[in-house]
Amino acid sequence: MLRSWSMQRREYSIETKPFFLTSEFLAFIIGTIALAITAGTDATIDARLFWILEVVLIGLYMISRGVAKAGTKSRSADPREDLLGGDHSVRP
Repeated sequence: MLRSWSMQRREYSIETKPFFLTSEFLAFIIGTIALAITAGTDATIDARLFWILEVVLIGLYMISRGVAKAGTKSRSADPREDLLGGDHSVRP
């Protein structure tokens, strides 16, 4: 039986898995819940300190996602490849 060796296009998803299934997101949610419970029960943590700590958690989540995606190649079209002729070399 002969097979046709035509170019087959693969459909890739944008991410390997949805953001809500990542360990970074789970740690962020657990940290936010723990911080909210602590702020609600401890009189030494006021609203200002709560939001400062929450912004730190958000920043750490964003940094962790950036580090996690730093080595992955994008499967989307890059207009720079058309400008460079597709040979991936950088011209001065």
